[in-house]
Amino acid sequence: MEAKILKYLETEFEKGLFLASINYLNNHDDPLRFNSFSYSLRELVRNIFAARAPDELLKCCSWFRVETDNGMPTRQQRYIYCIQGGLSHSFVRSDLDMDILSFWKDIKDSIDTLSKYTHVTEGTFGIPQEQCDKLSAEALSSLLDIFDLMSDAKTELIFKLEKRINQELMSTFISNAMS
Repeated sequence: MEAKILKYLETEFEKGLFLASINYLNNHDDPLRFNSFSYSLRELVRNIFAARAPDELLKCCSWFRVETDNGMPTRQQRYIYCIQGGLSHSFVRSDLDMDILSFWKDIKDSIDTLSKYTHVTEGTFGIPQEQCDKLSAEALSSLLDIFDLMSDAKTELIFKLEKRINQELMSTFISNAMS
């Protein structure tokens, strides 16, 4: 699973952060190893969203609306930008017949799974190795789900966009050739 996740990581920082997260699990003497592992995975997701959906580009999109007190984009808005970029919601919905947000619930659920393990509680502090292995596998699976879902959404959008462009080009070509 680690190799699959690494394929989605684009920068040395992302790869380094991921591998450092995995290394937390190897420190069997640290009762916070699982919490530290989970926290750093969640931070990896945050950094990836921020890198692939920079504030200055995202805020220029016609669909961007301030929804936070500090004016910063939300995770959902970053996700949307990662998939559709600056394309308008109406174009994506009407012309491409695609609901970007249909993927969001599963992605948010996966992010929430990562987040719940970052909190230090009696149930996650100093957990036995067997439980650490089980929960870390679940966390890695959630991370991979996030990447897979985003990749699937982007692939679907690109496919539909290419189809739409080809239809428009063919229509224009035929129209011009028949004039």
